[in-house]
Amino acid sequence: MKRLKLCFLWHMHQPLYENALSEQIDFPWVYLHALKNYFDMPYLCAKYNIKATFNLTPTLLYQLEDSRTKNYFDTAEVSILLENCGNYLRQNSPLVEKLIQKKGECTKQEALSLRKELYTFVESIIPYYKKLFQEGKIDLSTTPFHHPILPLLIDPKEAISPNPNALLPNFDTNFKEEALWHLKHAITYFEKFFGSKPLGFWPAEGSISQKSVELFLDQEVKWIVADEWLLEGKNHFTPYNYENKENKITLFFRDRCLSDSIGFCYSHMSPKEAVDDFFMKLDTIYRQNEDPVVTVALDGENAWEFFPHNALPFFEELYGRIASCEWIETQSFSDITHNDNLPTLQTIKSGSWAGDFSIWIGDAEKNALWEELASVKILFQTTTVDADTRKKAYEHFMAALGSDWFWWIGKSETAQTKEGFKNLFKNRVFKIYELLDVTPPSSLIMLGEDEVFVSKFTTGHSQMHHDVHYSTLQKEGQ
Repeated sequence: MKRLKLCFLWHMHQPLYENALSEQIDFPWVYLHALKNYFDMPYLCAKYNIKATFNLTPTLLYQLEDSRTKNYFDTAEVSILLENCGNYLRQNSPLVEKLIQKKGECTKQEALSLRKELYTFVESIIPYYKKLFQEGKIDLSTTPFHHPILPLLIDPKEAISPNPNALLPNFDTNFKEEALWHLKHAITYFEKFFGSKPLGFWPAEGSISQKSVELFLDQEVKWIVADEWLLEGKNHFTPYNYENKENKITLFFRDRCLSDSIGFCYSHMSPKEAVDDFFMKLDTIYRQNEDPVVTVALDGENAWEFFPHNALPFFEELYGRIASCEWIETQSFSDITHNDNLPTLQTIKSGSWAGDFSIWIGDAEKNALWEELASVKILFQTTTVDADTRKKAYEHFMAALGSDWFWWIGKSETAQTKEGFKNLFKNRVFKIYELLDVTPPSSLIMLGEDEVFVSKFTTGHSQMHHDVHYSTLQKEGQ
């Protein structure tokens, strides 16, 4: 019997919220997502025997393991902790269930016990992924270290390839060495946690170019996932191989309709209606393709805030239907790379899931960030400090090259948020100048003074409540 191979990729990422000057964590989103998403998502896959791939970024792993996590749980308000407890905690923690029934009212001892339990729960997340990974129940992949747009690091002029009208920053350099650093350090960091090198990568924002794919190929990465837009109309229900004389890498292309339906549409539908629609789309693909491989890849964290009960009814309906369907087989990308009969790509189109790179380069505010970073690169070539100090400064430089600052700074969003992302970027660069003992330029001091900073994840009432409604948690940022 012909089967449709369904490959889920759930991308788990948070930018580095560490303030380089204060050494404090400026935003709590890693901790709050840890309570409601990072454990629940693989748990549901294991419960329904769904073979999915979880893309864990190094910056997320770093922050989950960070000792400062305990500081947050020692001081956070009980009401906020309870409101963000996910379905697993609500169903499996007697203490969480008890305090929810009490509408958050608790004794000092109960509050202490709750904070201790939740911190221990967060500590269990990475080992849980490792356990399921080693048992073959899920697969794992990662992203270049600080989630940079790799094609733009290798060559900022790559922005012109998908958009000939793109406005480039005013400098003549590249960050190719830094691109390689992000890739190599992601590989070694993944190996530290999971005991083996990652076979696959989700390039940050699904961004690829021919040069970036060759960089993955040189590091013996076996597969990457990009967006169907980059295939320019070719069949995206099959993977493609790209080869050089020594290595081969397999490229999978996400189905935009299915992925975006989960991410942006199904929260407005009942679970049955949503899954009926998902299966109708899969059935069409199944009937129209000889041996279809369907890639569904999207953010594994933020969308669920817009579903009732943090999307539990949706996933129970979706995974339950998939598990009982004879013509669908969930597989990991790593499983499929063993197929020797895949078609070959000769050239790779540059772009991202958004089409071009305009979310990260091309307007005055974003280009100003790139120009500051180009100045920092020259600074490393013209200053002399001891090796240890230089290494610390360079690591701050790597963090400043992450994609998130470019996403949030500029004109690519619509809802206001505070200036936190601007300050995280600026303080990171200020720290580099401090370590290298150089006075920061006035351009860095004035950077972004007239910008509007925005977030699409500002939410109103939490939809995670079951029987008890808690006060609104206004969230800005991720």
